[in-house]
Amino acid sequence: MKNIIFHVLYNDKTEIRKKDGSLGTAQDLHIGLRISAAGDLAESGEITAKKIEIEGEGSENKSAGESPGH
Repeated sequence: MKNIIFHVLYNDKTEIRKKDGSLGTAQDLHIGLRISAAGDLAESGEITAKKIEIEGEGSENKSAGESPGH
């Protein structure tokens, strides 16, 4: 499957969960982060997320303890 880009919108009703299952905030989201989003898909192609689950870093790994040893 090819990569598909979606624009994901969130608001104060969106539940954000960190990789460990704990509650997160919008401050935990950043460019390059791999997420799973569930919500409503608009005709414009934007998803208004009801839930965002943080899966981990994308091409850059910034999480301590998760990168392979150098």
